[in-house]
Amino acid sequence: MKRAIVLLGVLSSLAAGFASASAADSRAYCQQISGGSYRSEAYCLEREAEAYAAFSARRYVEQRILDYCNQLSGGSWRSLEYCITREEEARARLGR
Repeated sequence: MKRAIVLLGVLSSLAAGFASASAADSRAYCQQISGGSYRSEAYCLEREAEAYAAFSARRYVEQRILDYCNQLSGGSWRSLEYCITREEEARARLGR
């Protein structure tokens, strides 16, 4: 029970910090990488929304992975979700 409360606190603080301007940040991020293409921007925003939903559905992310992936994500939910997934797979291959 205590672990669940700590987990909720970590996810809440992460979501609050990372997603405080999530829609605006995602829009700015997607505008930046789209190179002026409306189609690319729309595609990016859709993928960001999917990644945010996947991240929000997670029950637990190890703090070490979360810290590392936050540094690499560059404000992208998709990058964050991808990094977390790959790090968790690597941790499992190491037997940890």
